[in-house]
Amino acid sequence: MGRATETRQILLLGLTLAALLASPVLAAKYKPSRPTALTAEVINDARWSVDATSRKISPLVLKAEVLLKRAGFSPGVIDAQKGENFQKAVRAYQEANALEATGELNEPTWNKLSTASNENIVHHYTIAAADVEQPFVFAFSTRAEISLRTIPRR
Repeated sequence: MGRATETRQILLLGLTLAALLASPVLAAKYKPSRPTALTAEVINDARWSVDATSRKISPLVLKAEVLLKRAGFSPGVIDAQKGENFQKAVRAYQEANALEATGELNEPTWNKLSTASNENIVHHYTIAAADVEQPFVFAFSTRAEISLRTIPRR
């Protein structure tokens, strides 16, 4: 095979790939989904959907984390992500509420959890002057100070 033939084949392959990627069907299929902004309104209005729980950062998961916390089942860090602690909290909530204990946020769990509280999850708050005028005392201890206090004296 000559150099000119190889060049034509590579060019043809490149043009074919460009045409396929430019196809509206393929473009829609491989278009990355835009992340949802975590605004107060988006979080408070979050409703059940399977798609909402599949996102890495999910307003629905954040709302579920707060509702779990309010119900006494700590999901760990409130970060809008389905981590290990979140799954443990969901499982414990499911067990306590006679739901199938899968550890996954599913529609029956969401329905039970979301009816437990009518309060908004996120509130707007304006910091007032009195909020920052308080006498704040910060007490820090280092590990060394803590360990020195625990060593018995002779």
